Amino acid sequence: MLFNKIICLSIAMLIITMVETKEVSRTKRQAELPAGFQCSLCDRCNKPCKSECQKCAGCDLIKALNLPPEQAKLYGAGDCDTFCKDGVAGCVATCEAAEEGCKFCQYC
Repeated sequence: MLFNKIICLSIAMLIITMVETKEVSRTKRQAELPAGFQCSLCDRCNKPCKSECQKCAGCDLIKALNLPPEQAKLYGAGDCDTFCKDGVAGCVATCEAAEEGCKFCQYC
């Protein structure tokens, strides 16, 4: 009977230790992110800048037709208000500059 209680207590302590270690590990990983890092953009890291930024070419057409930016996405254009605001070349430059930040995505 005493042996069973010791075993149960040992298992409970082991589980608590594992949970605490996992939480400390997650907190430590998130502390390694640079200030202002946006984990939501990590899905763009595995896509080549030049091919992704070609979608910005549609923004010129959207502007010429005086369509709202929300409709740009319906026509396959990129994000005309942010990444594409400086055209394809601006998008590529921004994308390539941001690629170094992709190494932090493992901490998200």
